[in-house]
Amino acid sequence: ARDRAESIRQSSQAIRKTVSNLHARTARKLENQHKELAATHDRERLRQLGDILTANLYAIRRGQTKLRAADFYDPDMKEIEITLNPAISPQQNAAKFYKDYQKAKNAERILTEQIAKGEQELAYLASVLDALTRAESARDLQEIRAELVSGGYLRETDRKKRMKLPPSRPMRFMSSDGFPIFAGRSNRQNDELTTKLAAKTDIWLHVQKIPGSHVIIETNGRTPPDRTVTEAMQLAAYYSQARDGQNVLVDYTPVKFVKKPAGARPGMVTYDNYRRRHAGRGAVRAAEGEGMMEERHYAFFQNRDCEYFPCHATKHPEDFNCLFCYCPLYALGRGCGGNFRYTENGIKDCSGCLFPHRRENYDRVIARFMEIVKKMQEGE
Repeated sequence: ARDRAESIRQSSQAIRKTVSNLHARTARKLENQHKELAATHDRERLRQLGDILTANLYAIRRGQTKLRAADFYDPDMKEIEITLNPAISPQQNAAKFYKDYQKAKNAERILTEQIAKGEQELAYLASVLDALTRAESARDLQEIRAELVSGGYLRETDRKKRMKLPPSRPMRFMSSDGFPIFAGRSNRQNDELTTKLAAKTDIWLHVQKIPGSHVIIETNGRTPPDRTVTEAMQLAAYYSQARDGQNVLVDYTPVKFVKKPAGARPGMVTYDNYRRRHAGRGAVRAAEGEGMMEERHYAFFQNRDCEYFPCHATKHPEDFNCLFCYCPLYALGRGCGGNFRYTENGIKDCSGCLFPHRRENYDRVIARFMEIVKKMQEGE
């Protein structure tokens, strides 16, 4: 599992570097635009100076560099000094103040629009970086790359050589009350999950103002218990940039109140009629196996038609995994890690062992395959 995670991390480095650079560049541009916008806030003074010049045109001669006049916008009518351009006429000097005022006014409107777009762009790029942290397979990376190519952030290279993998599916969990909960792995999956797969009566959840997965509680028309909502909130917190945060706020609302604006970037939505609560500190436990487990279909299989099912006594037959019907760890003898005993005849008896049949132990079994291979090579 660690090797796979390291392989995915290395494969994502080029994408991560490109997106990180774009994110930093957008942040710098926004910082400069905010400074320019702040400078336009004093534009009203330009108009006032134009008025004062206009009222004192009779006292100005061409070539004059300064004008001292009463500021009739000041309650105390204090005398001020206005710098003039000696190369132009008094009327042109006044017109220039009005022109600079109008220019600043237009700049405020344009900069406000540009900043709004820039902030949306920054949020989108942050969401891509967040999605890269959740990528667990080549398919996940392929979908993120395709999203960036579609948005014009990356160029498609070696298209013929690149093997197209089938799209991955959203993560699926089961709440303690039996409600399916889904979480998107990427922006494209978030869109698919929220706008196409979810029913209008399902519950949509997302951390407040922070990039993260869209989380859906499948209700089938029922009202989910508070425990299920809390577990879904914990998943929303865990699969977000706020994973390690304290008191993470999560918004939730029926899917019918979630809208995707026309032209919005992947994963970007608006919503209303929502409620907001703290997710609590169970997020890590919920997502890492001490609570809910992601339902990975390749890692779990049951054959309830088998006449021996379940072949080992268990209090939770719904979680009994038949995938390892014949335990691959049996060959490791006393080092298998299971609950076994040896009979008087020296036969290993595993009838009391549930280790390979527990849903949550799939990765632990797979991680020991190299030990089995080594054992077989030693016996050759």
